[in-house]
Amino acid sequence: MTLDQLKVLLCIIDTGSFRGAAERLHRAQSAVSYAIKALEDELGFKLFDRNRHRSELTAEGRMLYQRALALVEESDNLERFCRGLAQSQERELRLRVSSLCPLKPLSRVFSNVTHQFPEVSLDLNVSDSETIVRSLLAREFDIGISHHKHLVEGLEVLPWGSIDLVPVAVPHCPLSNHLWAESLPQITLDHQKSTPDLDGDYNRMQPGKLWQVNQMSSQLELIREGLGWGFVPHYKVAHDLRVGSLMLLDISKPVEVSFFLYRNRHELLREAAQSLWSQLETLSFSADARVCHALA
Repeated sequence: MTLDQLKVLLCIIDTGSFRGAAERLHRAQSAVSYAIKALEDELGFKLFDRNRHRSELTAEGRMLYQRALALVEESDNLERFCRGLAQSQERELRLRVSSLCPLKPLSRVFSNVTHQFPEVSLDLNVSDSETIVRSLLAREFDIGISHHKHLVEGLEVLPWGSIDLVPVAVPHCPLSNHLWAESLPQITLDHQKSTPDLDGDYNRMQPGKLWQVNQMSSQLELIREGLGWGFVPHYKVAHDLRVGSLMLLDISKPVEVSFFLYRNRHELLREAAQSLWSQLETLSFSADARVCHALA
């Protein structure tokens, strides 16, 4: 039994026919048939019922299929592992982060890694949590940081600090003591209303108008112009609150949002990415992102 024979078997099942497998593998159909016949002769049982109009797996074939699938997948993982060993230092670090993620705690880590690996560039992409998970499963990025915990097979997930979201508006805002002005809308990011990423008061929309924007910078600009109010990360408006250009609204307590580190368990992190992951693991920051330190 060879790995190639098992790959031919899986390809037939995946495409639904010997002909389809031959086309995908760029082989003659007779070569595909010969590979399966040789495998059947070696095993001592039939893999396909050829008496039907369409070749179907026998009971033995179905049992072998499950084991072959796992074996071929492990073989592919081993090949990727060996390629990673052969190319231990990558040219680019690929990182996806949530739009709520504060970059200040990351800056020191980025500085350390770029000092260690001056030839490696950084590709930092801001995405929603579902895109982060899909990208890691597809091996498009090395590391993800999301504000939503996805327990997905194949991904390693670690807790990684938190921030506070606070309700703010300009000082002349008519909202106070739960008195609501119909003319003043709540300004939110799209995901704040449509997904369960964030729980609690933050996700319970208050009476009145609702404006949705797709970028936090737009949300903050509209709030600073006095066109509405909204929940925003405390670290984004700390200066505004200090100088009095924005004020905290007495309508809800701060909402703590936790972050999580993600990596693909089946993807070997090369030298620079492994260094980045190790340093992120030991980093912690408080709910308002003002305290950042390395864990002992």
